[in-house]
Amino acid sequence: MALGQPAAHLRAAERDGLADARIEDVEAFLGGLLARHKPGTAANRYRSLRVLYQWLEDEDEIPANPGGKLKPPAVPEQPVPVLDETALHRLLMPARDGSSSPAGTPR
Repeated sequence: MALGQPAAHLRAAERDGLADARIEDVEAFLGGLLARHKPGTAANRYRSLRVLYQWLEDEDEIPANPGGKLKPPAVPEQPVPVLDETALHRLLMPARDGSSSPAGTPR
């Protein structure tokens, strides 16, 4: 994860940097991501920040992890569309016939 996004958010919140973040800063950053991106993006950034802040805490660079008690953003399951029998047949037809392109498409 590029640290530019959370660092810019913290500058806008008048914090001195990543080590100066508070839990409300991390919540606001993730909330902003959820407003602009898919939940998976926010969950990915959450995991990255969690690792970063845990490392900073372990190295005694910060007194406490500002996101340590936060729960990850919920990522809803997205069902994968299933091919109907006709579409599956069209997809597999070239393999049965020995050709290299799906039926009805130019080679």
